[in-house]
Formats: sequence, C-alpha cells, structure tokens
Amino acid sequence: MLVIVAVLLFSSLPLPVASAEESPSIQLTITPQQTIYDIAGNESRQENVTFSVLGININGSESNTYKIRVAVHEEYQTYGEDALLLLSTNFDLTSSVNLNFSGIGAHEWVNDTNYTILVQLQERPADEDQYETIFNTTFNFSVGEIPEPPNPEPVPLQNLDFDCVLGDDGVWDMMLDDYGNLADHPSVLGIIECSLTNTNSVSILFNLSFQNPSLSDGAGFDMTGFSSFPIRISNNSTEGFNLSLDCGTPSNCEETNGSISIEVEIYSEDVTNWTSNTSQQIIEYTIEENNTTITPGVIKGCMDEIAENFNPNATEDDASCIYPRPPEPSPPTCLLCNFTYNIPDPVSVNTPATFSANITGTEGWFFYGNANISWGFDGTIIYGPDVVHTYTSIPSGGTTDVVVCVVFSDGVERCQTTTITVNQSLTGYIGQSGLLEPMISDNVGGIHFDATALGGLAPYSFEWQFGDGNSSTSSSLVYEFADWGIYDVTLVITDARMDTVNLQTQVEIKNSQDPGDDPTIVDKENVSEPEVTPFGAVATGGGTLLLVMLSRHNSRKQKEKILVAARAKLQNAGMGNEETLGVDDFEGNWD
Repeated sequence: MLVIVAVLLFSSLPLPVASAEESPSIQLTITPQQTIYDIAGNESRQENVTFSVLGININGSESNTYKIRVAVHEEYQTYGEDALLLLSTNFDLTSSVNLNFSGIGAHEWVNDTNYTILVQLQERPADEDQYETIFNTTFNFSVGEIPEPPNPEPVPLQNLDFDCVLGDDGVWDMMLDDYGNLADHPSVLGIIECSLTNTNSVSILFNLSFQNPSLSDGAGFDMTGFSSFPIRISNNSTEGFNLSLDCGTPSNCEETNGSISIEVEIYSEDVTNWTSNTSQQIIEYTIEENNTTITPGVIKGCMDEIAENFNPNATEDDASCIYPRPPEPSPPTCLLCNFTYNIPDPVSVNTPATFSANITGTEGWFFYGNANISWGFDGTIIYGPDVVHTYTSIPSGGTTDVVVCVVFSDGVERCQTTTITVNQSLTGYIGQSGLLEPMISDNVGGIHFDATALGGLAPYSFEWQFGDGNSSTSSSLVYEFADWGIYDVTLVITDARMDTVNLQTQVEIKNSQDPGDDPTIVDKENVSEPEVTPFGAVATGGGTLLLVMLSRHNSRKQKEKILVAARAKLQNAGMGNEETLGVDDFEGNWD
C-alpha cells in the first residue's frame, strides 16, 4: 500500500491573475498526461505520476470558506461516496493555492481497469454549516501494460541525385577534332565527370547498370570510378565517377548523336524501415565536326512529367517511365491469379520447344511490381519468361513434368507443375504400289502412293510433287502418269509446329513394247509372240464370267482391243446357253 504525499504551496508559487468578476474554480494538471499508466505493483512508477490542483480566485473572503476534495473512482463512477481513494484538505482555504499529489494513492491498482480522478471545489457560506460543490473537474485513465508501439511502415528511399558536368545545352558535346588530345587517354574523344548524392538519412547500397548505345565497331562508352559493385554511399555524401568515349585506335568515332541510359538501384541494409528504389538517368550526347551542327535525331525516353525518370529532351516515348509506388496494400491471397503460360504438349525429341509465361497480369505482379520466372525440366533450370528447351530422349513412360516457378520481389515463391508427353521427332515414309492400269484413257499407268507421318505434333499436312509439274495435298492417292518415263516423286510432311520432313522416291513408268515400235503395228517377223495361256469365257443365265490372261507385252491399246472383242463374243454367245470360248475365237482381234 502506498501513501499520498500532499504538499500545500502558498506564497512561494506564482498566483494566477483573476478579476473580481471571476468565480472561484480549480484546474487539474497531470504529469505525465497519458491515457494509460503501467503502475500496477510498481511504487516508483506511481510516485513519478504527479497531480497538481490549482485553485483560482479563492480570494480569502471572510464571508465564505473553501476546501478541495479529491476522489478516485473505478470504471469512471464519478458520483457518489464509494470512492477507492478519498482525500479532502479539511482546511478552510483562504488563499489561492497549488496542491500537489506526489504519487496517485494508497490504492492497489489493477491492470486492465479504468479509473477516474474527481477533483471538487467546495464552498461554505458564512451563515451555513455545510459545504456545497461549486466546481469540479475529472481526469480519466487506465491502468495496464503499455503495448509496444507497432513497427512503422518502411519508407521508400529517396532516389540518388544524379549530376554530370555537361555543356550549356545540357548535352555532352564532343568534337571529332579533339581525338588524341588527352595525353593519358590518347584513344578517348571525351570525358565527363558525374556524381551520385545520397540525400537519405541512412547509408545506402546501390547497383548501376549501364546500357551502352550502338556505335561504330571499335568505339564505345566506358564508366569508370567504381572498383566493385555494389558500393555504399553514406548518408548526405557524394560519390563520383567518370564517363568516357573510347574511339579505339585508329579512331572509329563518327558524327552522330544519341543517349546513354544508366539505371540506379538503391537499397538499405535496414529493410525494416526502408524499401528499395530504382531510377533511370539519361545522358544525351553529340559527336560532330568543329563548326558543324548535327540535326537532332529521335531521342527516346520517358515523356511523362510526373514520372521519376522524365526526360525533358525526349522526342519519342519509349514506355520506360517509372512512377512512384503507391502505398503498399495488404498482399493478395492469390498471387498467381491470372497467371498465363503456354506449355506445348506433346513435344518431340531433338526438336526445340518454346515455353512461355506471362506474370504481368497476376495479382502478385500488381502488388509487388516485379517477379522472376524459372522453368524446371528434369533437373535443368532455365530462367526467363520465354525459354527454349530440347529433349534428347523419350522419358520412361513417355511423359515428364515441367515446373514453372515465380519468385516475387519479397522472396515469395509459387510453382505450378504440368505433365507433358515427349514423343519421337517428326519422321515419315512413302508407301507405293506397283504399276496399276490407268483409269483415264489418255494416261499410261498409275501408282498408289501412301504417306505415313510419325512423331512431331499432329495434325499433319502433306505436299506431293510428282516430277511432272503436278502436285497433291492428299495423304493417300492413286496418281496416273500421262507419259512413260522415270519420275522423282517428293513429299514434304509438315506438323502443327511447322516442323518439316522431306522424303523422296523414284518411280519408272515403263512401256513394255520395244523402244521405237508403234504399239499398234507389230513386226511379227522380228517380234516373237509371247506364250499365252488360252483363256475362256463362260456365259450363263446368271451373268457372264470373263477370264482373260494378258501378256505383259501387250500395249494398252492392244489390251483394249482384246477386251472389246471378248465382250462382243460373249454377247454373241447368248444369255441362255452355256458356251466356252477359246483363244481361236479371238484370233482376229490380237493385232
């Protein structure tokens, strides 16, 4: 239990100034003034809390007397006599006073409890025995453990101030006549000094990425002054570096103009309080002869004035604008929502396959603003949104897993797995028959061609070239040739990935007649008749059966004559009687 120490201070304290018209009142002051005090069970903390009561315009009137009453109530019960602590001066106050309470009482305070201090000014008229309250004031507070303040949200680092010593026009102007004039750098045309200033209140680390513009072979820009990356810049300090144009030996520089892009990424080791930032700096340059002016060309850059990397000299926007990041909202629950990717299925061995993914439409991208994509192919990792991978063998079972992973800027990783089929690469072959009797009278013979495609990615398309100027896109067909000869037949098979395979075969459409002989005129003295097995035709009431044995030496026209004669004989034989026709019955039609 603790004891209140009450001290009455009179003439030693400065008195408030009050007019005669002001009514008596009191003023309560608490030091320190808080809404919650961690004083339960701690005597020293209780004594460090002071309550000061100032009486105002208590003028010592002989007719009236005053006293101050102090009470502490639990749960803000500011009325009644059931105070936890009750203190009354029990004095008749005849002068303005300042009443201090060192410590807040002999009560044993309870954590997680609300309290009220009630201070009343009471007055007793000269002709009365009782005091009545004429003014009161209260102070509400709680007792409990004061929570640790929440960690502040990290603050984005301010981008570094970038400055280069340029010409009056804000452009790095170089003259070709100056080549070789620098003793220490005989192959350098020009050098400028640049600096980066850290205006942040903390040290930062940074990386520079330098995009070297395209110049003539042997010439190029060089950035020197940093021994290693990343480099640290203390708060409110500056680091410098040089930028030079080396023309090579002999000079390969020529009149031109353009711009150099330097990206500066900064970050702090104190990631709790600071977040990284990135800015892009543009340096315009010209290379010209003395006393000549180059007509300005197209200068690409950010043309939005509200962007951090706004380039006032740009004449064409290159979509490189970088804008301040808005306050970060709570991370989304579905980082990969709207993640799109293309995984070809099936793929073929020894055939490059393209795998692509787009993370820019996901909730994770909109929240973090950056992500890296990697692909896993049976232990092989390839980085990038669009990659090419070639399988060199068919996996066991013919299938394999492709894993695509996304790592956002805060290190959060999400992966998705897809099973695909790996088949053989695109192959095929040509099937063909022997020489067939033509169906068109003017043609000399036909071949049945059949294309078979294997592996690759269906559907397939086919393109035949028959060596006589004609083509076809059918997979299976009978093609008839108009003339005798040897033909180179080619077939191109194309699959859905536009992979192709080229096949070739050679066919001979051969005339069985001796070369140079008219097939309709046969010199019987010089040409021996082939041995022909006699054939017969039987006509019955149910139909006609014609058996013909033709020699391979008969020409097409001779065969047609034989068949016409056979049909005529059968017609003459009649349909009701069975008659057998022999070779002699067609003797007149062999020529």
